[in-house]
Amino acid sequence: MSDHFFLRLEPHEPDSEEPQASWYQAGQAGQGKLAEAADAAHGLPVTVIVPGQLCTATQVSLPGVSRSRLAKATPFALEEQLVDDVDELHFSLGESSDGAVPVVVVKREVLEQWLALLERYHITPQKIIPDYSAIPSPQQGWHLWFDKQGVMLRYGREAGLRMMLSNPLFILQHLYDEVEQKPEQLLVSGDPEALQDELVAWCQQNEIERVQGEVSPQLLPVAAATVPNGDVINLLQGVFSHQEKMSRQWRPWWPSVAVLALMVLFQLTSMAADHQRLTTLQATLDQEIKQLYLDTFPDAKRVVDPRAQMEARLKEQDVGMQGDQFYQLLGGVTLLSDNKVKFELQRLRYHDGELNVDMHLQNLQVLDQIKQLFSDKPGLHAEVISASARGNKVEARLLIKGSRS
Repeated sequence: MSDHFFLRLEPHEPDSEEPQASWYQAGQAGQGKLAEAADAAHGLPVTVIVPGQLCTATQVSLPGVSRSRLAKATPFALEEQLVDDVDELHFSLGESSDGAVPVVVVKREVLEQWLALLERYHITPQKIIPDYSAIPSPQQGWHLWFDKQGVMLRYGREAGLRMMLSNPLFILQHLYDEVEQKPEQLLVSGDPEALQDELVAWCQQNEIERVQGEVSPQLLPVAAATVPNGDVINLLQGVFSHQEKMSRQWRPWWPSVAVLALMVLFQLTSMAADHQRLTTLQATLDQEIKQLYLDTFPDAKRVVDPRAQMEARLKEQDVGMQGDQFYQLLGGVTLLSDNKVKFELQRLRYHDGELNVDMHLQNLQVLDQIKQLFSDKPGLHAEVISASARGNKVEARLLIKGSRS
């Protein structure tokens, strides 16, 4: 995983201002202050390795219980095996094997301290695992790893522990007596120093093959090869999972989001209703315009664009019938269309050289525009007979006559 950053937290006091760490990424190792590690991470996904002596590995067997119920039942199933109150502990579950589910237990306070420390340096871990989970687990045996902090033992698919140098053989024998499947091999990494002869004797006593691994192994390069392909238990589960963290961050905003969603839904519904109403109105107006055109020009056979066709016919009539007063006055309606005056034509009435035009306008200001157009049009004169506002439109009646009428 060349794009993954492995960070190991060294044991430190909670109030320490200069926590130390070591890190590894793509063949490059580093050691120093945690602030330096944060700079080296460069936003990469981070796996944090924490001291194993603070993480207890055990297992629980609750056949037939679903995963979600298992998470709730595990603390009570292990309560008698643990010294601390289960309410003060965090339980992380592994994958079930033969009905048994491996569990790593850590104090909530300790995990919260680790997360607070990482957050202080803007490090967001993808995984947090005990250090003993970072060493490989032999298929047919156990793995004993010696380093400066003590001894780590990997004795199962997701099981392990960290021991003090003073009592590893006692714990080894205790575990050996407890497990059903005895190890056939013991892989020893690092230098056991004074325990060398005792380990040899223990392996001979229990008929276990002792295999010597690297004398000076480095944990982080091994973790980079082991963790992606191995079985590890991520401590970031339950209330500490990324999903739960995001949920807690969003929870205070849920009422506001719900109100906003309702407002948007109401607005969309209102817009849809307005669109339907306007579409229906537009269809009605189109039909009225078409009928008006057919009433005005009974010889019309095909109506495609009644407004444009009426303008064209009126222009033709204006050229061929200059003396016809009716068509001259209709030219006043065409004048409004030519100058893009926004109006809805309702009714035309011609009597004794005068043309009454009933129309709907958007506002009263359009009347001033109409007056200005006719004042500049020789041969035509327009008067506003009436105008009244109704709702969001203005109903107006216009009298058009020749300037000599």
